[in-house]
Amino acid sequence: WWRFADTALRSDYPLLARDDWAKLLEDKGLDVETLSLPGHSILLARRKVASRVHRDGGGSAAERCSALLSTINGLSPDDRCLTLLTDGAIGPAVADPAAATLWGMMRTLRLERPELDIRCLDAPRAHWESVLAAERTTAEPELVFARGQRFVPSLEPAEDGATPMTVDPDAWFLITGAFGGLGRFIAEWLVGHGVRRLVLSGRKAVEADWIDRLREQGVIVRIETADFADAEARAAWIAGLPALGGIVHAAGTLDDATLAQAKLAQFAAVLAPKLDTALALDAAFPDASLFLLFSSAVGLFGQSGQATHVAASVGLDALAAARRRRGRQALSLGWGLWRESGSSTGRTALFERLAAQGLGTISNDGAGRVLDWALATPEAAAAVLPIDRARFLASFGGGRPPAAVRHWQLARATTPTVALPAPLQTTPLATAALVDLVSAEAAAVLGYPPGQAISRSANLFELGLDSLMAVELRNRLQARLDGRQLSATLLFDFSTIDALCRHLGGAGKATAAAVQAIEADAPVAIVGAGCRYPGGGDDPARFWQSLAAGRDGIIP
Repeated sequence: WWRFADTALRSDYPLLARDDWAKLLEDKGLDVETLSLPGHSILLARRKVASRVHRDGGGSAAERCSALLSTINGLSPDDRCLTLLTDGAIGPAVADPAAATLWGMMRTLRLERPELDIRCLDAPRAHWESVLAAERTTAEPELVFARGQRFVPSLEPAEDGATPMTVDPDAWFLITGAFGGLGRFIAEWLVGHGVRRLVLSGRKAVEADWIDRLREQGVIVRIETADFADAEARAAWIAGLPALGGIVHAAGTLDDATLAQAKLAQFAAVLAPKLDTALALDAAFPDASLFLLFSSAVGLFGQSGQATHVAASVGLDALAAARRRRGRQALSLGWGLWRESGSSTGRTALFERLAAQGLGTISNDGAGRVLDWALATPEAAAAVLPIDRARFLASFGGGRPPAAVRHWQLARATTPTVALPAPLQTTPLATAALVDLVSAEAAAVLGYPPGQAISRSANLFELGLDSLMAVELRNRLQARLDGRQLSATLLFDFSTIDALCRHLGGAGKATAAAVQAIEADAPVAIVGAGCRYPGGGDDPARFWQSLAAGRDGIIP
C-alpha cells in the first residue's frame, strides 16, 4: 500500500484515475472489482484463475444433467472454478424444476472436488452475462436474482400452519412406491386421518398382511403396477387413475456413483421414477388437495457418490415450490434416514457413521408428527433431519460448510494442517509425521477403533475402502495438507499407506503400478476366480460380462 500523494516513491505510477488503476491491475493478470463508497473508490484485485461457465441449455432433466456432466468431465487440471447459470431453477421465482437438478449436481461436485471453486447463479436468462460479470469475485457460492433482488440460500426454521388440511373420506389418495419400506407407514398414516380410498402403486405389486388389515377396517384398496421409468407406461398408468384428492409420491430408486464415474444412463434411471413421475402427476392432477413429495435432505448439502439422488431431490423441492407459486397445495419433505422403516432399517454401522458427522436418524413416531405438521404448513419444501450443529460443522474440517448453513457460524476447533513444501522433505521426522497423519485419516474413514494400526503395505481397498470412502479420504488429506491439490484418483493410484506417503512427501517420482501392454487378440488364462462383486457379478461368467460391457456396480 502507498499513498497516492507519494509520487516520489512511485515515480512509475503517478496519481491515476480509478479506471486507469483497474486497467493496470488487469494488465498485470489480476481480476479487479470496484467498490464505490461516498467519496472513495476501492479496487479489490485477486489472481486470475482458470475457470469454466456452464449455461443451462434447456431440455429434459436427464438431458440437462448429461450436458453438465460433459462439462465436468471436460475440466482440465488447470481449471479452478466452475460456474453454473440457470433461469428459474431456485428461489422465489422458481419455474423450472428440471433446471434445479443441476444445482444438486454442483452441490455434490463441491464435496467430491473441494479444490474447485463451485458457484451456482440463477437469474433471468437475459441478465446472465451482466450477473456473471458483477459476481465474478463474489465469495457467495450460491446466488439467486429475482424480483430485482439478490438472494442467498439459507436453512431456517420451518413455519407452522394454523389449520390442518381436512381430508375428504370419499376421495381417492395415491401412494407411489407403496410396496417399498415406507408404503405401509404412509398408508396407515393416511387412514388415521380419515382416508377410506387408497390407490397403492409400485413397479411390482405385492399382497401383504397390512393391506388385508386395511381392507378389514373398511378401506377400499386398489393396487396398480407401473414402470415409472418408461414414459409411455407412465402416461398409460396416469390415464387409468381415478380422480385423486391427494398424492403421496414416495417412489424412487438409487444408482450411485461419483461424478467422475457416473454415466448418463444412471441419471435417467434415477430421475425418471422420482422427478419425471412427479412432474407428470403435477400436470395431470393440478387440483389435488394434498401433493406430498418424499425428497431427501442430501439435496441441501450434496452427497459424495450420490449426484443422481441429490439432483432428483433438488428437482422435487423446486417442483413443490413451483406448484405453490401457481396457488396449488404442495410440499416436498427432504427426509434424512429413517431408523425403523425403509431401506436403511438395521444399518447400525451407517447410523454410527452419520452420528459422527452430527446427523441423527428419524423414528416412526417422529416421522408421524412431521407428516401431521405437513398437513398445515404453508412451506413448499422442508428438511427433516436431526442435526448436532457443532459436530456437523466440525465434520467439514478445513473445508467449506454447505452454503445453506454458513450463517450458523458456530465456534469450533480448527483442524491442524501439515505443510510439505518443496523441495522434497525426506527427514525422518517429516516422514514419521506424514505416516502418522495418513494412517490416522485412513483409520478414521475405515471406521477402525482408536489405536488400531493399519499395515503400511496393505492395499486399503482390500481392507474395506470403497470408491465413496476414497473420495472422503482424499478430501480429508487435502484439508490437512496445507496448500496441496490432490488428484481425484489419488487413492486408486496409490492404494497403500507407504505409496501414499511416498507420493505426498515427494520422495521420488512415485507413480501408479506400470501397466504392461498386450496385443488385443492375445489369449487370457484364468486360473481361478471367486466372485462376489456388485452389479450381479456373483459368478465368473456374469462378472466377465460386466467387465466386457464396462458396467459399473455399487453395493452398500
